Amino acid sequence: MKNYCQLKIIFFFLAVWLTNMSLQAQPPAKTKEENDLLKYLLKKVDSVKRIAENQKKDNRSINTSSGSKQTTIPQKSKDNEVLPGYNSAKARSIPKKILSPEELHIYLINLYNQLCSRLPSGAVSSAKSIAAKLDNHPGKLEAAALVGWQNRARDEAVILIMKAATLSNDGLLLSNAGGFLDMYGLPEKAIPVLRTVVNQASQNAIALNNLGQAYTALGMLDSAMTYISRCLRISPQHPEANCTAGLIELKKGNKEKAQAYFENSISGGFNFSALRGLATIFKDNKEKLKIAHLIKPKVKKPEYFNQFKYNKLPRQCYNVFEAATVEKELYAYKQILQSETMKFYLLGEEAKKAKGKNWVEETNKKNIETIIQGKPYLRPFQILGFIMLSETEMDYNKDIADLQKFYKENREHYTQLEIEYKKAFDQLAKSGDNTCAKENELKNKYLEQFAQLNKEWQSRYMLVENKYINDLLFWCYFAALDLKDYRTKFYALIRNYIHQIDRLAVAKILEPCKKMEPREIETPVPNELHEFDCPVDVEIGFAVGKLTMDCEKFSFKAGEGIVFKYEKNFISHRESTISIGAGVGLDASEKVGPVKAGFSAGIDMSVYFTFDMAGNCSDAGVTYNASVGGGLNFSAGERIKIKRDLGYMGAEVGWRFGINSGPGFTTSDFMKDKPEVPVNKNVKIYNSN
Repeated sequence: MKNYCQLKIIFFFLAVWLTNMSLQAQPPAKTKEENDLLKYLLKKVDSVKRIAENQKKDNRSINTSSGSKQTTIPQKSKDNEVLPGYNSAKARSIPKKILSPEELHIYLINLYNQLCSRLPSGAVSSAKSIAAKLDNHPGKLEAAALVGWQNRARDEAVILIMKAATLSNDGLLLSNAGGFLDMYGLPEKAIPVLRTVVNQASQNAIALNNLGQAYTALGMLDSAMTYISRCLRISPQHPEANCTAGLIELKKGNKEKAQAYFENSISGGFNFSALRGLATIFKDNKEKLKIAHLIKPKVKKPEYFNQFKYNKLPRQCYNVFEAATVEKELYAYKQILQSETMKFYLLGEEAKKAKGKNWVEETNKKNIETIIQGKPYLRPFQILGFIMLSETEMDYNKDIADLQKFYKENREHYTQLEIEYKKAFDQLAKSGDNTCAKENELKNKYLEQFAQLNKEWQSRYMLVENKYINDLLFWCYFAALDLKDYRTKFYALIRNYIHQIDRLAVAKILEPCKKMEPREIETPVPNELHEFDCPVDVEIGFAVGKLTMDCEKFSFKAGEGIVFKYEKNFISHRESTISIGAGVGLDASEKVGPVKAGFSAGIDMSVYFTFDMAGNCSDAGVTYNASVGGGLNFSAGERIKIKRDLGYMGAEVGWRFGINSGPGFTTSDFMKDKPEVPVNKNVKIYNSN
């Protein structure tokens, strides 16, 4: 059972934490149920004190001589900040010389036998039974002693560790045996053991510390500091050695040295004795009683919440032509924050539901029952968590309070700038010289000033929010009364953080000037569609190909052996067709003045691909063509070179198979059966049908 002093400091920090929570402005306020629970625990201090006092009466007695004289063995508390006075009787019982290893072995056997004869028979029988089951293995006996001590079976524990010491000369085991004897209330019995170990291993920091603690228990402070100083030279942040050194210096009135020792002790490992020592030094100035700077470097914080996912605020608008983009970015960012807020709100509500309506009463009952049973009633590092969370919240509130003056001046300047901009804009509008260029120039001038004020406000507050959010989320786990309490606190802190970020996400938007220009008057297009006369009809023949273009399509064909053809349709679906294959062709012409006579012939087989106006392949397939023809053209100088057919005679035959278009055939008029022409118009041609 923890003693009253420890309980007192626990509830003191509970009270400080509760008081601090009631003053919070930025972090979420604690619920009524949480405050009721803490107040209830504070009321239990008196009853807990009585329980602790009753537990302290459960001490054992042993004979220190062959007579009937009894000596009470105090259950020494590591957290007792009051140093004991000098005990001359016990000091005189310590052997003057340092025992040799052989002499120490005999000393340990005799001490073990004395303990077995004078301690309660039940404890002795239990310890011997455990030792037999462990085959009297020194290492196993030492481990069993540690477990027994933690479970308050201290009689059994000291017998087991002394049995192990009689079976081994291991320095670490003997150092632990001396520590057990000291904690059990027999420092004068521990000193001969520890002096021998230190004499054999001068760099054994554990033995040096245990020896210093044993001398301290006898009130021999100068001897204690001798060995503690040697321990600290080897292990500068040894928690127990520093704490004891601090108590010794505090007793001598050396507060500065004591403070340094206590701070080193907490840096090495958090403990109540060092904290109480600092509280004694700063009893008139509680503001200086902070240990966060001593704890933080030792804590590796996991990434419970990635604040950097949210704290890259949207950019400010510096130019009217960025206004639309910045506004969209700001809107999108706000949407993300709203979505995250809702997500964590739902998680928080789920956590509250999991706690249940009777969580406070159930937690009260459970904690009080645990205290009465003498079991550990606090979660690991819970008091440390209370202290660190309280300090973090106080520092956060202080930094926010320090920013209030800046915030007020910044927002007042922002409001004044808006008034100034409106006045300047109205003057420009009334001046009669209000062009878009001048209006945009005015807006850009003020946008830079608005952006600068917003950036200063955002950067300072974001610095504070990011400085503390991870610490708050980390320490609230340790400070929470249970896991259900932790989850509700965790989600509340995140929602508050996102709320602050949402508050900072602002940007001044000024739209660019847009003047309507007069439109050109267009001649209305008649509803009736007229077919127009195409002014372009070009055909050019050359040695290896032919180019043809009119208002409907453009085509180019070239090749000898390998035939390539490209055709672009301007009307219909505006398709383009590319084909490539094998074949031969002839395109010969002769021109005399405006008259051109020509002859063409060719045969080819090709693969083709057709693309629509969007560039998508709409058809593909295979074609076969054979053609022959000749003609007479007359050209005159119109817009381009206008071609008029004076006579043309030719034939073409072929087939085409497309994936989408299917099969098709081309048949020349020459191959069609033509109707017979009567020689004599008075005589009809015979028809058998």
